[in-house]
Amino acid sequence: MAQRKTKRGTTASSAIMFGEELKYAREAAGYTQEEVGKLLHCDRTVLSRIESGKRKPSVEEVEVLASC
Repeated sequence: MAQRKTKRGTTASSAIMFGEELKYAREAAGYTQEEVGKLLHCDRTVLSRIESGKRKPSVEEVEVLASC
């Protein structure tokens, strides 16, 4: 997995980087986790795990997000 420095100076995996970017974009657009979860047909907790890097999104989930 790709690694980079985070704002806190620690290294992060690509899953964490994706989650951070997703959270930033979601908040900038004014959406809640519940609203984005409905687009993905998943529970808010699934989105929370993706944003925190604890779960990798599926290809289908990334496609839905990319189309929004």
